[in-house]
Amino acid sequence: MDTGQPSFNSPYSFTLLREESVKTDTLEEKSHEKVAKQIFDLISQNEHGLTIGLEGPWGTGKTTVANILEGMFNNNTIVINFDAWAHKGDPLRRIFLENLLTRLRDKYEIDTSELEKNILGNKKEITIVNNQYPSFFSKCLAFSMLLIPVGSAILSSVDFKTITLSPGEINWLALSGITLTLSPAIWTVLYSFCNSSNKLQFMQGDITETHIQKITEENESNSIEFEQHFTSVLSDVFKQQENVRNAVIIIDNLDRLDAESIKSIWATLQAYFQHDNTICSEEMEKVWFILPYDKKATKQLLSSISNNENSDSFLEKTIQVSIDVPSPVFSSWTKYLSQISEQALTGSFWDDNTRGEICEVFQRYHSNVDTSPTPRYMRRYINQIGINTLRWGSEVSLESIAITSIAKLKLSTEEIISGLRLATLPNNFSPLGNKTDIIPEMAGMLYGVSPKKGLQLLLKEAVKEAVNAGNKQTVTELLDNHSSYFLAACASQISSFIPSDSHSENYKVKFTIGITPILLRFQLKFAKEINTLFEVWINSLPSWKFEDQDCVSALVELDSIDPHWCGIEDISKIALSPGINRLIENIGKNTNQKNAFKHLHTLKEYVLTKQDNIETLSLANLSNDNLSKWYELHNITGKALEHCVPQTYLIRDKINNLTYSKQDDESFISLALLMKHFPRSQEWDSLQIKLKDWLTNLRLSSSSDYLYKIVVQYLLSFQNDFHTDLKQLVKDASLRRNSASIDFRSLPHLAISIALLFKDSIHLECIDTELNFWWTQQDLHSKRTVFNIIKDLNITQSLWIVAKSEQNITAIEIIRDNFDDIDIIKNGKSAIAAYDFPWLKIEEKAELQERTS
Repeated sequence: MDTGQPSFNSPYSFTLLREESVKTDTLEEKSHEKVAKQIFDLISQNEHGLTIGLEGPWGTGKTTVANILEGMFNNNTIVINFDAWAHKGDPLRRIFLENLLTRLRDKYEIDTSELEKNILGNKKEITIVNNQYPSFFSKCLAFSMLLIPVGSAILSSVDFKTITLSPGEINWLALSGITLTLSPAIWTVLYSFCNSSNKLQFMQGDITETHIQKITEENESNSIEFEQHFTSVLSDVFKQQENVRNAVIIIDNLDRLDAESIKSIWATLQAYFQHDNTICSEEMEKVWFILPYDKKATKQLLSSISNNENSDSFLEKTIQVSIDVPSPVFSSWTKYLSQISEQALTGSFWDDNTRGEICEVFQRYHSNVDTSPTPRYMRRYINQIGINTLRWGSEVSLESIAITSIAKLKLSTEEIISGLRLATLPNNFSPLGNKTDIIPEMAGMLYGVSPKKGLQLLLKEAVKEAVNAGNKQTVTELLDNHSSYFLAACASQISSFIPSDSHSENYKVKFTIGITPILLRFQLKFAKEINTLFEVWINSLPSWKFEDQDCVSALVELDSIDPHWCGIEDISKIALSPGINRLIENIGKNTNQKNAFKHLHTLKEYVLTKQDNIETLSLANLSNDNLSKWYELHNITGKALEHCVPQTYLIRDKINNLTYSKQDDESFISLALLMKHFPRSQEWDSLQIKLKDWLTNLRLSSSSDYLYKIVVQYLLSFQNDFHTDLKQLVKDASLRRNSASIDFRSLPHLAISIALLFKDSIHLECIDTELNFWWTQQDLHSKRTVFNIIKDLNITQSLWIVAKSEQNITAIEIIRDNFDDIDIIKNGKSAIAAYDFPWLKIEEKAELQERTS
């Protein structure tokens, strides 16, 4: 039966390289031996101990140097190697002392019993002998329980109907049954009263304890206790062993501890590291400390425990001599890599060529890396090669296995996959093989499937995520990066992405934007899916919720696939008109009407790019009640739906019901909006007659500015005899009745209507002093209001025309006050090109030209 496990004679079998510190130098340059010999000579030639720092990045062989050094010493030197990382989480001070005593006892056969007794203390062992047996009370209680069934049987034979409570008539049978049934409780109560100790003991006898002395305190010793114990241990050793010249204590992997652990041991040993004379005895001067460490990692740790002291300064105080453990040179590490590959890769598949291939990939991968790989790193690589080849050796190329094995040493699976989606190999590696073959193979290895399935998984999630997010750029990049196999990887899944009518509008828009690059690239392959997408949109548009989602961006993408995607359907009829009618029906009922209006306006603009005009839409559901709110949306958004017209009766009714009372301002506003947006209606002719009558008989002091707003709108909308008639009314003094009471601050549209009628000749033709006063004398109170109205009406050009005359001071001051306004600048350039403005200074003209450019 095939178990799925490789047999012992698998062609891909290999021997796992264990992560253990070697005691010989396997590198060609023998750099580890040279460093160890350097330290050995230093210690041998000096009587007083120092702290030696063995500096190098993790994996360069610092522990190997320490092991080689330990083998160089004879019995004259005691070497204690303490791995701080191996005891992470334990009480380090205590473990350090235990390790020190154990090494002295086992390796150097030094009697440490007294030291252990004094330092580690005693243990207490307790032997308990139990001689207990049932008590008299418990025996009687057990017997009384046997009487309960007897009492119950007696009670069952008693006829309780014959029992009376009369004195002298005792039913002894019933009484005996009750007594026997309750005998355990009766016995317990009687024993409690009769027993003087008042204790109900079920067992009695003696417990014998045998104490064997030995007590151990498991708590961590404090710094003072540790210093005392440590000093006493080494002092005692030097006294016992007269031939011992010095001691070497190697504290390895100290830089791998967390900040709190390193703080504990470093703070305790710091005085010894620095060989502080106030603590170190004469014997302690014979002690050498060797600290293998990664300088970068150690500095980061020291920054949290050195009391704000500079970490470099802290290391200088602690480490008197620093010796580097160099990374292997190229010739050295390549030979080492070859050696360990030959040692580990032993199956029949492996020969000089296959081992050489994985070594070559490793060498080329690291050719553009500044630092040399460490021995530990190379051993991990060979182990990864062996494991991956066992699983994938018969399915993917050896180069793909090698690249994946290297990448997994430094990167997470997610990071590698992200690079593969961009068609980028780790470290921008340039393979000898075809990248289009290597990427699927690596994807298959990372997902644990075949290369074909791996490629599908690699692209499927990325494509799906980008399409659903409407990220067109990412989809295009995936297409370009994987063009040769994109279709094979994703073809079967595209149809599952297509939305249905039930999907949200947001999803439909984002999906359409995201999927378009794929559908454009493979139109023939996905013809069915394209038609399905078109149908979804045609079905969705009539009920589209414009309050929440714009659809034009998606429609533009559909046009790029097929400009005639909607067939004979008119988008304005299936989407725009229903959307407008729904908006009017719900006007004032929700808060997203402004968004809906903007989205509808965008749709209108889109429709006009596909056809010359839009058929006029008669707004049957627009009434007197919602008319002002409808046109308020026009003003708020600054957009207009010009093809939408109200029913004719609305304009006629508005005009017929209109009065010039101030209490009818709402009607004036509605009428002005109607005129602005629907100037072509023939109903406006009747308004002209009414306006003439009002302006002839109106008392200016009681008139509403909204009336003059209608006058201004009429003057802007129609070029007819109304202009001539109104000018004549002003000249004939018909409009000047009670003019002394005019307040232009409340009638700004009156001032604008005078400007539109007389332009730059106000002071010549408008003979009434009060009527031309506003333009010919600077009015500080209302010129800002008038300018804002002029801006809203987009008639800044008319302001420049009025300012042609130096007599119209207010117009000139408005222009100068707003010289940085874009409309003033734009219209001013054309105005000064056509007319002469004597009041305009040379520097003002220059500024105007500069701002225009």
